[in-house]
Amino acid sequence: MRTHDIRLLLSLLLLQCISPTLEGCAGRTLYLPTPAVQDGRYVTIINFSDRAISPDEADDIFLLVARLMNVTLSRSRPRPHIHIVSPTQIQREYLRFYPYARTGEGIAVALYLPALQRVLLPYFDRTILAHELAHYFVSEYFWVPRSQWEEIAEDVATKLTRQHSLYRPHDLTSLH
Repeated sequence: MRTHDIRLLLSLLLLQCISPTLEGCAGRTLYLPTPAVQDGRYVTIINFSDRAISPDEADDIFLLVARLMNVTLSRSRPRPHIHIVSPTQIQREYLRFYPYARTGEGIAVALYLPALQRVLLPYFDRTILAHELAHYFVSEYFWVPRSQWEEIAEDVATKLTRQHSLYRPHDLTSLH
């Protein structure tokens, strides 16, 4: 992850923590020993947090990212698993799968593990989920060098942020 990306993600986390009107600050989220597992139409959510997450909303983001990336969905591709876990668990998995990161300054705020089709998030956030789902689509649907994944994911997250107010759940029904 580039320093700019880390700063951006840390800024987003800080904004969530200091704004009383926004939910989902990792410091206010409790993590449970047993997850709630929910299947959406396109994703599976494994939620270790105390916050309820709608599989429909996660499916809507999945479809929106697919649309932004011009992906034609295929049933032959494995479905992504979205795990809501503690930031400590995300960092542990980051270092386990990317041991070279120990020598850098990398702190994983969220993570996509391609071999497992697994997204790790500290809480449900549309933009961060879109970024990580972009990694899923690049991994499963495109032949793109790993060195370009971050740039593509950032582009998708930026597009989603710009268009966020243009899309409401009923706008996505035509994609189902």
